Amino acid sequence: MVVFLIVSLGVSGSLLGENSAAASNPSIITSSDPALSHSLKFKVHFNGSLLVEYTVENATHDLSRPTIDGSINFTRNGDYVSATWKTTLPLPSPVPFSVSVDTTPLEGELSFDRLSGEGTYADRVAEGTLVIYPSVKLLGYITIPMDPITMEYEITESSLSIELSTVIHYLPDWVNYTVVSDLLDYAELMGFNQSFINSTVYYYSNGVLECSDLTLNCVDAADHAEITSSVTVDGNFLEALPHILANLLGLPSPGGAAEDIASKIDAALDLVVSSSYTLSTTDNLLVHNGTAFFVSTFDSDLTELKNDVLDEFPPAIEAEKLDFLYETDLKISGISVRYSSDPDKALCGLEGFFLQPPVHWADTTEFTIPELFTICRDIFPENLTSLTIEGERNATFEVMVIVPPGAPEPSSQSSVTWTNVNPSHLSGVTFKIVSLALLTLEDVFRFAAISGLIAVVVIIAHQYRKKPFITEVGSA
Repeated sequence: MVVFLIVSLGVSGSLLGENSAAASNPSIITSSDPALSHSLKFKVHFNGSLLVEYTVENATHDLSRPTIDGSINFTRNGDYVSATWKTTLPLPSPVPFSVSVDTTPLEGELSFDRLSGEGTYADRVAEGTLVIYPSVKLLGYITIPMDPITMEYEITESSLSIELSTVIHYLPDWVNYTVVSDLLDYAELMGFNQSFINSTVYYYSNGVLECSDLTLNCVDAADHAEITSSVTVDGNFLEALPHILANLLGLPSPGGAAEDIASKIDAALDLVVSSSYTLSTTDNLLVHNGTAFFVSTFDSDLTELKNDVLDEFPPAIEAEKLDFLYETDLKISGISVRYSSDPDKALCGLEGFFLQPPVHWADTTEFTIPELFTICRDIFPENLTSLTIEGERNATFEVMVIVPPGAPEPSSQSSVTWTNVNPSHLSGVTFKIVSLALLTLEDVFRFAAISGLIAVVVIIAHQYRKKPFITEVGSA
């Protein structure tokens, strides 16, 4: 769950100073590939907590990149944390097929014209309904009318069951029961059978799951064929998930770590109170809307889960950096994530992510967070397109950013921006809390004391000068 707004993508090059300044500063490197940009922003609060904004953009032209738009927002609402999300993407492309009917080759396409559905998750059970509106085109111009395919599913920790049904209508001289049967035989030949699914499940889960039942029925009616099917897969889904994900992503098998990964997934599921979603289509686009509710202690539980993951799967970094990760608390109950892509560019951004890292206080008003920048160096091995640090400010105080020697001149002391910068060169950045008031309370007391002293001196002097005058008058 892992961070958005575009932050300072168009920062003026004047912040770098003259070319000679860039040449003398090893933290400033001109990027040779302007297509990919990473922009990071930290807002530093008085207690050292950080509000993070991050954007990554790839502006290369890629015709194979799909058009997708997605967002997810986490919000704290009293006794729980809610998440809402929306994803819009194109419907699946037509699937070509070739099958022999009475020894005659028959080619066509299976298209998904529309999808709809809804589902819920609660008490470790996910269930829902998916309705697919397909069409089959043969020989490039013959369309076989099909009723919607209705699929109902239920997933528990130990079982997956799917029931589906549809109707294919006959077309005289072209589509009849024989053709439908041949198409179903072709589907079975291509893998829609129990032995194929069973072997596939075993392959992806290392034997943790097993297809225990698959039936496919086709009934010949007067002018249509009624098709029903059911699939049941039994086994430990939590333990199987690490194997399935690793195989699908082309990663090495988790081996003995699968049980530890499964336990962390199991712990994450305990944070979800309930969830629901809907599917719909509009203008050849598939829209997925969802809502989830998490426990009220979501942030602290997530921090504990992060530490558990570090216990079981520590990254190959120095001990000091690992300690920094352990001691950094997370807060994502106000986070917002967006993703969009099309053939021209892809953009991902995050905002509202709070971190509470360990802070090194030099005194009551000055502190540093050097490990933050060394961790950023590991996360972003290449230079950041832009890095902005902004200090918190109120009516009387602000966090001033004091840059280390050799860094480019900032535009201001409370908001500092670098372009094409390596974060590791900024570990010496210091944050100092300074007063914005023209006169501090100490200044007021000092002023009052000085003013009072001056007043006393003036009065005494006045009285001293006044006394001789009175004496002289009296003697006259």
